[in-house]
Amino acid sequence: MKTDDLIRGLAADTRPQRSLESGLALALAVGLAGAVALFAMILAPRSGMPGLLMEPRC
Repeated sequence: MKTDDLIRGLAADTRPQRSLESGLALALAVGLAGAVALFAMILAPRSGMPGLLMEPRC
C-alpha cells in the first residue's frame, strides 16, 4: 500500500465519532435509571415518603 492510498483511505472515513463526554453522560443516565428501578422493585419506598420529604428537619 502506498502512502497516498493510505491518506486517501483515512480521509474518506469521515464517520462522526461520539465524544467521551456524551458517552459518559449516557452511561450515567442509564445507570441512574437502573438504580432507581431496582430501588423501586426491591425496597419499595414507604407510602408516606413524599410527605416526609416536605417536612423540614431541624
